Amino acid sequence: MAQRDFTNIGQVIEYRVLGQPSLANTSLASRWPDPDARFNFSNANGGMSGGLVGDNAALEDQADELIAVATEQGFPLWRALGTIYRGCVKVNDGDVTEGISLLRGGLAAYRATGAERFMSHYTALLAKASEIAGQTEEAVTQLDDALHIVERTGERWFAAEVNRHKGQLMLRQGHSQAAEELYAKALSIAREQEAKLWELRAAVSLARLRRDQHGHAEARDLLAPVYDWFTEGFETPDLREAQALLDELA
Repeated sequence: MAQRDFTNIGQVIEYRVLGQPSLANTSLASRWPDPDARFNFSNANGGMSGGLVGDNAALEDQADELIAVATEQGFPLWRALGTIYRGCVKVNDGDVTEGISLLRGGLAAYRATGAERFMSHYTALLAKASEIAGQTEEAVTQLDDALHIVERTGERWFAAEVNRHKGQLMLRQGHSQAAEELYAKALSIAREQEAKLWELRAAVSLARLRRDQHGHAEARDLLAPVYDWFTEGFETPDLREAQALLDELA
């Protein structure tokens, strides 16, 4: 049996990133019956989901609302998450320096609450910002920190993405063999978890590398079956990117 390694909260996120919001909302309402708790959790979860699927407008809305409500009600953990998401928005909007500052501050505030859940994901967000800023070595170090968090906590829901991201950085540094191994590891983890979005991203990254090394046929054979699994969400950036690559490989 496949091991998804998702907590209850992780299942909500999984539904959202796979384009199944109705299932996500049903899961959210059943697991968080208290309306006030659900409101705060929904904003935190919505911010994460928006970031994962590249919806910067939704991410900004959720970050602003989360910070406002958390400040009013005195919830430092939710405020820390809102600060992290606001940092992501700044990075996506091109204000990388301010974004990194907010991400670092939000991460510090989050740790100060004693929370550990999703720390691998939040650390990887900082790594992405560092990469955009041209701080490749710093980004690699942060991804290694994220992988150590995965090993320490056993929370593996984002492990495939961390390995894939590290593979991208290895490739950028000219280490194609290391990149291929990390992409393959990411693909293996995603398949084990039946995490189809992570599987698609890993397949796209590995297919690009295979295209450059071995030709179009091998790359297409890798990517096509993963893409063909999807029945919805074709307007999302991930599926558009995969379709564009498949068209190139045809």
